[in-house]
Parts: sequence; C-alpha cells; structure tokens
Amino acid sequence: MKLKYAQLPEELYTNAFPDIFEKSYVVFWNEKLTNTFPDACIAEEFERLVNGSDQWSKQPLAMAYAGHQFGHFNILGDGRAVLVDEWKSSEGFLHDVHLKGSGATPYSRRGDGRATLKAMLREAIMSEAIHALQIPTTRTLAVLNTGDQIHRNGMEKGGLLARVAASHLRVGTFEYASTHESEDVLKALADYTIARHYPQCASAENPYLSLLKEIVRVQIDLIVNWMRVGFIHGVMNTDNMSISGETIDYGPCAFMNVYDPKTCFSSIDTAKRYAFTSQPGIAQWNLWVFANSLMPLIHENPKVAKEMALEVIEEFPAQFGAAYYKMMGQKLGVEINTQEGREWVEELLSIMQETHSDYTNSFLFLEGKEMSEVYLASNPRFELWSAQRNDFNKIEKENVNPVVIPRNEWVERVLAEAVDNDNWELFQSYIDRLKNPYESQSEDVFSIFNPKNDLSFKTFCGT
Repeated sequence: MKLKYAQLPEELYTNAFPDIFEKSYVVFWNEKLTNTFPDACIAEEFERLVNGSDQWSKQPLAMAYAGHQFGHFNILGDGRAVLVDEWKSSEGFLHDVHLKGSGATPYSRRGDGRATLKAMLREAIMSEAIHALQIPTTRTLAVLNTGDQIHRNGMEKGGLLARVAASHLRVGTFEYASTHESEDVLKALADYTIARHYPQCASAENPYLSLLKEIVRVQIDLIVNWMRVGFIHGVMNTDNMSISGETIDYGPCAFMNVYDPKTCFSSIDTAKRYAFTSQPGIAQWNLWVFANSLMPLIHENPKVAKEMALEVIEEFPAQFGAAYYKMMGQKLGVEINTQEGREWVEELLSIMQETHSDYTNSFLFLEGKEMSEVYLASNPRFELWSAQRNDFNKIEKENVNPVVIPRNEWVERVLAEAVDNDNWELFQSYIDRLKNPYESQSEDVFSIFNPKNDLSFKTFCGT
C-alpha cells in the first residue's frame, strides 16, 4: 500500500508552494522533537524556508477537504497551510510536516493565507503543553517570525508554524471524498487511512466498519483526556477532527479554571456549541458525519450500511460514559464502576460549580495538597460527599492530575511579552515549566493566577 499522500487521487489535493519570506527568522525551535526524526534533512529544509527558497525536496501540496463548521456544511481545504514532506520517526512511524500561515492556496477563499505570530506561538504553547499532559496531539517543530506585517486587529506581526502530525486526515477529508460521484476516491482514502493508521482493520471481515469502530475508540480516548485536564478545544468542526485521534488545529482553545460545565471562551462560538461538557456530544455528532461519509464502503445496500453504522454510533454514549467515569475515578484515586459511583462524581462536580472552585486545584486539594481557589470544604454537602469516599475501592493513580496547566492569564502575558516586547526569556521559561505538568515546584510562579480574569476572557483564532 502506498503511504504517501501525494500518491492518492489528485482530487484530494492541489500542488502549492509556500510564500517566500525573505526576512523570516526562527523564534522557537523544538530541538528535542527534531531529534526524533534522525533521517530527515531538517536543517536543510528550514534553511530553504528561512532563506526564502522555493526549492523543496518534495512537491508541497494543499490538502482538499470539506467540513461542518458550527453545524453548516462547507467545501474547504488548506487555505493557509501546505504539506511539505512526510518524515519517518525513530520508532518507524510516518509523520506529516506541515506549514501553517504559509500563504494563499487554491482553497483560501479570498483569504491571504497568512497567520499572526501571536497565534502561531499560542499553538506552540498549547500543543506542547497537551503533549506533556500525555494527550495525543500535533506537535510544534518551529515558529518563525515572517518579518512582515499582516492586517488582523490592525497591523500585526506575521508568523509561520511548522508542525508534525501522525497525519492531517480529517473527518472533513472523508466528507470531501464522499462528494465525488465515483467511489474510487473515497475507497482510496479509506484504504490509505487503514494502511497508515489502523492496519489491523485490513484483515477484518468488514474493514471499513472496523475503521469506523477504531476512530470512535480513539476519539473517545481523546475527549476523555481533554476533560481530564479541563481543556476546551473551542472549534470542534468536522474539519478540525483528526482521523488519527490527535488534537489538531489549535485556534480559540483554552483551559478551564473555575469549574463550570458551560465554560466557553471562543469569541466565535456565541451559542456555546463547543462548551466544556458539550464536547462528548459534539464528538458523537462528528462521528456520525464520518459514518455517513463511509457508508458506501461499509455495505453496497444503503439501508444496511446505515443500520450497521448507526449501531456503532449509538454505542458511543455507553462507551464514553465508561471511559469518562473510569478517568474520574483515577483522578479521585478510587474505582468508579457503578451508578452510585457516577452519582458521587456528579455530586462533587455540582459542589465545585456551586462553590466556584478551580477545576485543576480541586483535585489536587482532594489529594491532600494545600491549594488556593478551592472552596469545596465551605459547602455543607462536602462533608457527606467526603465521607462517602470510603465506600469505594482505592486504586493507584499516576500522572492524572496536573499541577500546572496553561492558565489563560499566563498564556496571554507570555505572548504579549514575546511578541510585543520581544522578551523571549519569559516565553522559554514558560515552555520549560509546561514540559513537567505533573511535578510540583516550590515557589511556582506559573501556578499563581487571578480567576476573575476569566470572567471576561475571550479567545480568537488569530490566523
């Protein structure tokens, strides 16, 4: 099976070179990540980029895809990004090398294809933090200041992000492939996905139904992990949902401080479609869209295909619930496998919401640590809840409750210092601290924050 994306049907991409940025220079370089690709000509590729050369070792391309954006279908594609290469890691896995903010492509829809430096650095912070929190994600290889100004909120510094991913296949890629009259494009994409990500499906009785089940599984694992650490993606459109199960496309994302299930920071999500506890339901909705795209391959009879796909998707709530409450039990150090246990967890969350307690610090407090911004004990219901903890079997837990997360206040402060004041010392210190999120540190300045700042805090795509 051919594993290069450029060997797929030409309907799925268009050749496109990145813009030449003659005044660009590197402001963030992920040395440790580059070392995981021993055979890649990383230095040479970035010398071409920084020096403004259009001579790439491979033909760059922009990937075509569609997507439901806030529930509405659109034909999309890489409008500000290009795939420049595919590198094999030291573990033998193929990874896409992608440039974001690299200029207009045939899919730009009248946009300039550029990105702000602040937005690209924000993705670097968030993606590396998510990786350190042991959650699947695209990774930031480098960020460049392009040396020019672009028009967003006034004139802003331009930025370019180089990232790697298991792949950039999306639910929207399958949506796009399914719009073609011939099933050959869809089949080629599905076979490519199986060969690259889920080779075990190839030998299944129904490989494409097996593929659907695998993607449901990895998406459940991903969303459960997001909710473990209070992460809100912010724009869970189908074109931002990775087939590999990685966190992808960091736009208006943020971490929740004070617990509120309806927390939503995105300035464009006015209906709170992608709020914190709405994420599982949206994941199921997206997976149904994926299943619809895949149906012609699942069975030749559309009615039978729908029944088979629907059976898989309808299992999502039960599968997610089992995984979610298992995770919550791990955060609390007990085994949660009964309805009574689930109700006990929900009672805790209710108390946290009522007392406006910090999500991250609450679980550290329950471990016995002295924490600020935790008001659980002030609630009369807490004493009874705490006493019931002895009703459950204790379990060992490790690397479940982070000590430090990218607090909104700190992310904005670090970005302002780096971009506006050219102070990179704080940026590097912050990145270094986020590399060890489960380790306590004495006098940890990055754990100090003002929760009131979140009352009016908004995130923006910024690209």
